Amino acid sequence: MAPAQMQSIAVVKNRGPAFLYGMVGSTSWPSSPIEQRTVLGRSVWIKRDDLLHRDGISGNKVRKFWKLAKRLQTDAHGTGRITTIISSGGAQSNSMLALAALSALRNVRFVYVTRRIPHWLRRNPIGNLEMALALGMELVEVKDSGEVPSALAKVAADAKCAIEVPMGGACEDAEEGIHLLAQELERDFSWCDSSPIDIFVACGTGAMAHFLAAHLSPRFRVVALPVVGDKPYLEKQLETLPRRGGRVQIVDAEAKPFGVPRHELWTMYLHLEVAGLQPDLLYGPRAWEILRDHKETWLDPSRVPVYYHCGGSSGNKSQRLRYRRELGLG
Repeated sequence: MAPAQMQSIAVVKNRGPAFLYGMVGSTSWPSSPIEQRTVLGRSVWIKRDDLLHRDGISGNKVRKFWKLAKRLQTDAHGTGRITTIISSGGAQSNSMLALAALSALRNVRFVYVTRRIPHWLRRNPIGNLEMALALGMELVEVKDSGEVPSALAKVAADAKCAIEVPMGGACEDAEEGIHLLAQELERDFSWCDSSPIDIFVACGTGAMAHFLAAHLSPRFRVVALPVVGDKPYLEKQLETLPRRGGRVQIVDAEAKPFGVPRHELWTMYLHLEVAGLQPDLLYGPRAWEILRDHKETWLDPSRVPVYYHCGGSSGNKSQRLRYRRELGLG
C-alpha cells in the first residue's frame, strides 16, 4: 500500500466523525467546483465531485452516504445504535471502500458480501479491497451472485442492530445528499438562468440521475449514460427506486461488458487525462465513449452541457494492473 494511503487510513481510525458530519451540512458543505474543459472537440462544464475527498470517502459516495453518516453520528450514544453495516457488490467497489471508512469512523462493524475472489488477490489484496480490509472490513465470499441474498440474511440474523446498504448505495437514503447536490448545481449555474442545461451522468444503478432529476428545476435535463448494461437494463434499475417527480432521459447506447478492459476504453482514458479530467477506469471512459458515439445527445448548441464527474479513481490501481495483465497496456 502506498504511504499516502496508509496515512489516510490512520487518520480515519484516529479521528472523530465531526469532520464528516460538519462537511455535509447545508451551510458547511465544501462544494465541489465546476470547470470548463474541451473534451472531444467541444467545450463542456465539468462538475468535479471527484475532488470531494474526506479520508477514504470521495466522489459521489460523499453525497449518497450523507444521510447514513448523519444517522451514525446521531445514534452514536443511543441504546439502539447501529452496530453493524452490511452490504454487497464487487471486490473493488468504491461503495465498499466508502462504507469501510464510515464504519471505521464510528467504530461499527462492516461486513461485505462478494463473489469469490481470485487466490492471487486474496493473498495480495490491492486497490480498494486492500484499503477496505485495512479499515477492518470483514469479507464474506460466495460462489455466485445467487447466493448473495442468503449470505446477507445470515449476517443480519447473527448481528445486533444491523443495517443493510444496497449495492452501490442505490436506495432512498441516498436522496438527501443528492438533493444537496441539486441545490449546489442550481447555484453553480445561476448565471445562465435563461439557458437550458443538460447534466450528463454515468449510470450503474441510476440512483444519482434519478434523484437529481427529482430535485432540479425544469431548465435542467438529466441525461443518463448507461455504463452498466443498456437502456432497458437501466430502466429496470430505475423502477426499483422510489417514484419521484422529474424525468431521466436515457441514451439508447449499445450494451458493452462492464469492467472488461478494451483498447478503445484505454485510448479514451488517456484522452480524458490529457483533457485534465482525472477519470476513473470503470465509468469515465465508457461514459465518454457513449457521448462520442451519440453526438446528437450533447452537441446541441442551444443547451449548456455539464458532465457530472462522480470520482472513483481510487480503484484505478487495480484496473491498471488488469489492463496490463490482459492487454499489455498501462
